[in-house]
Amino acid sequence: GLNLKKFRIRYQTSPPQSRFVGTGAGFFLCLIGNQGACLEGSHCAKNVKRAEKPMTFPRFHIPLADAAAHICDGDLLQFRPRKWRLGEQLTAIAGRGEYCHSALAAWWGDTLMVIEARLHGIRAVTLRSQVQRFPELIDVYETNHGQVFPNFSRAAMVAAMREKTGRAYGLRLLLRTTLTHTLLARLIVRVCTSDNGHDADHRGPEFCSQAIASAARVAGGEDPVSALGDRSTEPSDLTRSALFNHNATAYRFTLIP
Repeated sequence: GLNLKKFRIRYQTSPPQSRFVGTGAGFFLCLIGNQGACLEGSHCAKNVKRAEKPMTFPRFHIPLADAAAHICDGDLLQFRPRKWRLGEQLTAIAGRGEYCHSALAAWWGDTLMVIEARLHGIRAVTLRSQVQRFPELIDVYETNHGQVFPNFSRAAMVAAMREKTGRAYGLRLLLRTTLTHTLLARLIVRVCTSDNGHDADHRGPEFCSQAIASAARVAGGEDPVSALGDRSTEPSDLTRSALFNHNATAYRFTLIP
């Protein structure tokens, strides 16, 4: 196994919303109905005053060269937002977590790849290129940690994600999900709590976490977030699922160049 003791450890405060709620921006998001800024209920002003003290936990910063051999097909890659990218920050906050983007790791021969949905489409790129672009921001989670779901197929999930490459990005569905976080629009646009009636979604354009959720459900045989439809599954929802983070024990390490 990987000896984590020899690598740099940083203690991260989590969740970041605990600190964000007490700011003017967090209070504003509460007022417009953003669920991500409301931590304990609907009484936003009360939440601002009584936000729980955030917990700290270790992040193991490991060079990709050392970590690659310990990353398996189908492991979940979760991207935290860059400091000055407002869109990424708001995506994480709206998703009630700390992540703004999700991808899957996949071995293609001797090359470790990332299969992901970005604005220009669903693609496969080298993990090395993404670690260089997002240093210290990619967390690796072991999929199906402890084999909690014995019938789940990593290989089938990864194969399904490969088949999605080349498709358009699901911008329309992403905007629909975004509207469910705003006060007035959510009266009309409701969160999808089931995949019934949306069975064809996985064959068309999808956004990042939706593509992973549908690949896990349709091909892998396990719905990671059964209380939500794939089109309403956001990056941090995957980290709260038993499939990708059983009992919050599936975090492996954070990648650095």
